[in-house]
This record gives sequence, structure tokens and C-alpha cells, in this order.
Amino acid sequence: MTCLQTRFNSPPFDMACKIEDLVLSFINSPSESVQSPNIKCVIDAFGDDLNEARLQLHLSMLRDLCHFNIPTPLTVTCIGDVVKLLQKNDGWKDLFPEVVTFLRLFLTLPVTTCTAERNFSCLRRLKTFLRSTMKQERLNHVAVLHCHRRECAEAIDIENVCNTFVAGNEMRSRTFATFPVSSVVK
Repeated sequence: MTCLQTRFNSPPFDMACKIEDLVLSFINSPSESVQSPNIKCVIDAFGDDLNEARLQLHLSMLRDLCHFNIPTPLTVTCIGDVVKLLQKNDGWKDLFPEVVTFLRLFLTLPVTTCTAERNFSCLRRLKTFLRSTMKQERLNHVAVLHCHRRECAEAIDIENVCNTFVAGNEMRSRTFATFPVSSVVK
């Protein structure tokens, strides 16, 4: 219980909640002028990266586009919906640059340190005493493959990679055999 309380009562998590509340209060409010108590806190946290007046204007314009969308108004229940709206409508990114900057800052905000701790743990397993001569570029590639093995690494066709490696020069083609062509084409 203590771990959960400290995790959800941390300042970064509190800031993420304030940001989401700010966006949802602007977009879902029916009135023209919304005064969210969180806007000053959010603007102070991001410093010179955001302009308060422009952010309020762009959020109000985004609200109008969502409310007056034809044939039905768009519903926004979380900040992820706003991200999806901006991804689907390329013109909206150009129309609301302050909102795009705001969302980029939000999406890079580390709410917890779990991901970073996991990555450092996997780095400790990858760069051992026996692999101490591994160059930085190779270590980066191996670390990315290890961390994203479910999304990226399992989709790689190993036989095709091996055949490409063997065909790279004459010495490899004399030393290694290639996989049969029928198994490469899937």
C-alpha cells in the first residue's frame, strides 16, 4: 500500500493529472472562456516552452472544432483522444502548434522511474565483463532489440538476415551455408 501511495502521490504524477485535467476542462466545457486553476501551475512547470495566452487560444479553438464537428461532435475523454485527433487530422497540427508542443512535453514527462530502471537493469545484463569491448553503437542496437523484443525483434526474419550476411562477401559465402530459398519466402 505504501508503494502505491508514494507512486500516485508523487509530484510528476500530480503534474500529469493537472495537465490532463487542464486539457479536458478546456475541450469539454460549453462556455467560451474557461479559467482552469491548473493552467498557471502547468505554465510555471514548463517555463518558457509554452505561451499561456496562445495555449488558451488554441485549446479554445480545438474545443470549437470538436463541438461543431459535422455530422456529430467529437468526444474527448482523455488526453490520448486529443493525441489521436491530431494524428488523424494533419491540418490540425499546423493550426494548433502550441497544443502540439504542449502534448509533446506531456508525452515526454516521466511519471515514474520504472522504465528507466528496467532499461538500466537490462543494460547491466547486456554489458558484462566478458562483453566489455562492445562499442557504444553496437550496445545501443543490442539494448534497443532487448528492450523492444516483443514489438521489433520477433518480427525479424532471421533466415533472411543470415542469407544477407553470408552474401555480403566471398569469404563468408565460402565459410557459411545459406538457408534454402523456399524457407526464406513466407
